[in-house]
Amino acid sequence: MGELARLQQDGKVEHVGLSNVNVAQIRIAQGILPVVSVQNKCHVFMQRSLRDDVVGYCARSQIAFLAHSPVGGHGRQKRLGESKLLLELARRTDATPWQVALAWLLHQGNHIIPIPGASRPESITSSLQACGVHLSREDLAALDGLQDW
Repeated sequence: MGELARLQQDGKVEHVGLSNVNVAQIRIAQGILPVVSVQNKCHVFMQRSLRDDVVGYCARSQIAFLAHSPVGGHGRQKRLGESKLLLELARRTDATPWQVALAWLLHQGNHIIPIPGASRPESITSSLQACGVHLSREDLAALDGLQDW
């Protein structure tokens, strides 16, 4: 962090973000230089960053939270299509389970920026449609209760 702070002072680095960190590590980094973003894995089946208050701390500190692998990542996205809860919510909201998972994530805060896969144009279009998926408080609470992998 010290070297990044020096590079920032030299004008070679404008902004600094962190990846795979907890709140204590964010605080340490903030003691050295301004942190503008945190990128951690976060999705309905991996809610550690929510439960450990990383997402909340970022919101309170005005730090963007970049949700890595928001639909599972690395071949695990298939599990979303096997979840009875996600399938039911998808049916009710006229969406896909993947869109419901992204919509749930977007409901966690305005500072959250999911990073879904974009290898195919259809994936990009589908991900964008998640912004229009409405989930009730009850839906969100049910999704909050899903177990981590």
